[in-house]
Amino acid sequence: MSYRWIITKDNISDGEAVGVEGMFGCDATLKSNPQRFSLWDDDDICYAEGMMYSTDKDYNYENSLFSPLWNYGSPNWGCVSIKVDGEFV
Repeated sequence: MSYRWIITKDNISDGEAVGVEGMFGCDATLKSNPQRFSLWDDDDICYAEGMMYSTDKDYNYENSLFSPLWNYGSPNWGCVSIKVDGEFV
């Protein structure tokens, strides 16, 4: 994997998701190209916030930008949107 994400703030589950990291098998030492993200439901409620990191090759690539939503936010909470650095993508 050339990108990873980690949840740093859980607004819904009493902090249970803090520290959840993905993608499975990602390089936990990857710290380049930091971007903040937040996961939102269709009622405009922010469920969680975190950080994403990627190599230059995968920076702003669809799979890396949406992976926190697709891999955790949607299946676990039903989130439908993600903000990256304060903007919906």
